[in-house]
Amino acid sequence: VFNVLKEKNLERTAEGCYGNLKRIFDFAVDSGAIRSNPMKSIKPIKHERKNGIPLSKEEEQKFLERIKGMKYEAVFILALYTGLRPCEYETARIEGDFIVAQNRKQKNVKKIVFKKIPITPMLRPYIPLIESNMPIWAELTVKSGKRACWQFQEMISNHKMYDLRTTFATRCQECGVSET
Repeated sequence: VFNVLKEKNLERTAEGCYGNLKRIFDFAVDSGAIRSNPMKSIKPIKHERKNGIPLSKEEEQKFLERIKGMKYEAVFILALYTGLRPCEYETARIEGDFIVAQNRKQKNVKKIVFKKIPITPMLRPYIPLIESNMPIWAELTVKSGKRACWQFQEMISNHKMYDLRTTFATRCQECGVSET
């Protein structure tokens, strides 16, 4: 099964399946249901993670010109200037000088964690557009999210939508913002 996943370029899925099966069998050994973990005989699968590539400042300007008036303009701008994950858009709101959204990286915790991202001078001109589009974010579905990603790919073929998040992090570093 793992080889089939690797052949289909699904190494990340293979790594996740391997980890889940190993934990399940470890539990079965610990609870006495089986004597040994059959996953010990399988070489661990490691997926090499690739970092996103930030847009250059020239690409960023061209991108902003291209998205003007598009259905997903506010979503693209939010991604570019806040670094929010697509799954966090629906919880985003404006509170004073901040964009506040639920941190979806914090899974399996009882307390919901929110992140506060300052409204930067680059984001400030777009606040009216973002406010007027907030009702649509709750309606964003996987299908419409994929459509937005395809539109992004058509505009900037050598980047992925995730690269907007990477661009945000890069611009923060350029301004001396600490990584934390």
